[in-house]
Amino acid sequence: MSHHPPSHWTTHSGPNSWYSVWFPPAWELEVSEGTAGLTAPDGGGVLTLSCFWIDEPQETAVERILDLDRLFPRRRHVQQLKPVGEADCCIGYQGQALIGGDTPWWRRLFRKKQWRHWRIWCVRRGSVYILALYLQSGKVDHEAETVAGMIVDSLQFSDNPAFPPDVFARHVLDLARTKFPLLDCEAAPDF
Repeated sequence: MSHHPPSHWTTHSGPNSWYSVWFPPAWELEVSEGTAGLTAPDGGGVLTLSCFWIDEPQETAVERILDLDRLFPRRRHVQQLKPVGEADCCIGYQGQALIGGDTPWWRRLFRKKQWRHWRIWCVRRGSVYILALYLQSGKVDHEAETVAGMIVDSLQFSDNPAFPPDVFARHVLDLARTKFPLLDCEAAPDF
């Protein structure tokens, strides 16, 4: 059961209103292409929330999303975190990773290699998955790390999430094919 966030926290709704999350007003929110980035005050760590809709069997999807070998090829002190939030499934880890330098997707964020604390959660309800990643900045900020966990714990999923447009189109076509087998149903190219 997720805990009620403090009353002065701000709320943000994810893409397609699949989820809501609460965060302290001092944290800065940036949203791009459906991913929410929350930066702790004073250049503390960054918590990113990425949301996906996955139709496939759940077990394989969680493992694919939480691929620590891909995310943090060089890591140490990895421990499993206890589940958070109201979810069908929540798996989380924390640890340290050597980040920067030769890892392309970190390169623009970090100049020199450094061991950095991270926490990562994959939270699922139905077909909606959220990957939450907290990555500390240069200095270790234990308070920000704790607050990041509280933010993830505040996640609430929509009770009836709308299908994403491409999935919706596929479901409609499947339904049309079952109801009217003689019709030649094809997806319109604009989906």
